[in-house]
Amino acid sequence: MKLWTRDLASDQKEFPPGDCMVAIDNDQIVQHKWKVKVGQKSRVSVVTSVCQAEVNSLGLLQIRSDLAPRFIVMTIFIHNKLYH
Repeated sequence: MKLWTRDLASDQKEFPPGDCMVAIDNDQIVQHKWKVKVGQKSRVSVVTSVCQAEVNSLGLLQIRSDLAPRFIVMTIFIHNKLYH
């Protein structure tokens, strides 16, 4: 198992140019034991998944004013006033 994880992590991928979205998910599974005593060990599994996706190859998303947080908040505010 250690050799497999070492080989898996050694192949570094090139990060794509432009605007990218990265998602990280960390799942932890811990064995539950009802009794607590000195030297007791529990099984623990940790799986970390990393996903990267190119959203815009030109790198223009950062300069679009319609995607600025203040614009999005105002759009949501107006929508809630009109439809709720």
